[in-house]
Amino acid sequence: MARLCLSILGILLLFHAKSQDTVHKKNDSLFQLPDKFYGRVNNLIDDTEEQLTRKTTKYLSRLKKQEIRLKRKIGKLDSLAAENLFSKSISQYDDFQMRFDDKSHQLQSKAKTYLPFLDTLKTSFKFLEQYQQNKGNIENSSKEIAATLEKIKGLDEKLKQADIITVFIRERKALLKEKLLSFGMAKKGLKFQKEAYYYAKQVQEYKTILNQPDKLIEKSISLLTKVPIFTEFMSKHSDLAMLFPMPVAGSFPNSGNALQLQGLQTRVQVQNLVQNNISGSGPNAQQVMQQGIQSARQQLELLKNKINLAGGANSDLDMPEGFMPNNQRTKKIWERLEWGVNLQSTRSTAYWPITTDFGTSVGFKINDRSIIGIGLAFKMGWGKDIKHIVITSQGAGLRSFIDWKVKGKIFITGGAELNYRNEIKSLVLLKDYSAWQRSALIGATMKYKAGKKWKGNIQLLYDALWKEQLPRTQPVLFRTGYNF
Repeated sequence: MARLCLSILGILLLFHAKSQDTVHKKNDSLFQLPDKFYGRVNNLIDDTEEQLTRKTTKYLSRLKKQEIRLKRKIGKLDSLAAENLFSKSISQYDDFQMRFDDKSHQLQSKAKTYLPFLDTLKTSFKFLEQYQQNKGNIENSSKEIAATLEKIKGLDEKLKQADIITVFIRERKALLKEKLLSFGMAKKGLKFQKEAYYYAKQVQEYKTILNQPDKLIEKSISLLTKVPIFTEFMSKHSDLAMLFPMPVAGSFPNSGNALQLQGLQTRVQVQNLVQNNISGSGPNAQQVMQQGIQSARQQLELLKNKINLAGGANSDLDMPEGFMPNNQRTKKIWERLEWGVNLQSTRSTAYWPITTDFGTSVGFKINDRSIIGIGLAFKMGWGKDIKHIVITSQGAGLRSFIDWKVKGKIFITGGAELNYRNEIKSLVLLKDYSAWQRSALIGATMKYKAGKKWKGNIQLLYDALWKEQLPRTQPVLFRTGYNF
């Protein structure tokens, strides 16, 4: 009997060991994130920190120059007032720059920058680092996780410092606006206010990028969230958990395993409390309650106004009166490029067959309304008519253009072009400038949405130099194409 019990116990222990091994293997498989994950995260962090540092340096330099210029102008009216107003602030820009570049001299602030996805990313790497340490893993993967975690922490600090600089600039903007108004020089500070707006907008752009990662990073993090021990780790060690600590589910008696915050009343408790107070306050209880609610709303509105005046909400993005911001200015260069393809067909003449111009272009968005660009075209001949189809090379074209938005989908389009309208038998022939015909185009373009990333366009253009071309070409051109 004893041997039988020992045998059963051995089998149970063996089964338990195997089940635990299976669980560990299952958890290990969940931690096998895509190989490209770490590279993508490093690229995102490195690129954002580099851009943030470069833009901060640029704007601090610009704002410092603006303050020097304003000091000179005010100094002509009151040298003492100019010295008091600018003596410390101008040197403050250099101090900010030094501290922003030097990680050993961090700016101090009570305010915390909270970005949900950056918090999740940082906590994820803390978890992965601890998991590797618990396994005793000291291979390259563990070192890579630790290095990436340090980069994430570094970017988090840079964003906090950028917020401190933004607050300083906002305060300077308000003070300078007041002082310049007293000297009758309100318009002199508009350029400073614009630069201040663009810096705050730029910082906001980087935060948006960090909260909208690519699909690979987002999917990889979602794999971790399916692991119970990670969600438990997240609830204890994330920045949000530090700000608002949450108790473990089921830790409250009779809570039905619902999460509750210590010291806060539930909705049912509040409703019961209100109902008891109303029933015990006499016939005018409902009217008294409505008056109380109205008074509370007025107090909240006053508090909201004070917060906005003090710099809360989006007050750091307030614009000077009459100022129309250029939203393209805070975007990266490649985000301002617009690529395009288009087609243009012309009828046959005594000199040329039916031809189709296949054009490509790249435009740069100067602002939200204007695009300037260049393009190339290849001319393909199809023969004289449907009965005489012959595919030939009929030349090439060099294009430049500018689009200016008038309203809605309608743009005014202008451009200058050079067209080589002969068969290209040798590239040497293209060097003969006299063989190229000039065109000066003006007309209208309608752009419409053709898909998630594609935009269609229809152009009707008039060539102002068509009469000067020998042999003459058609004066009106019709083109259609797509931009992406």
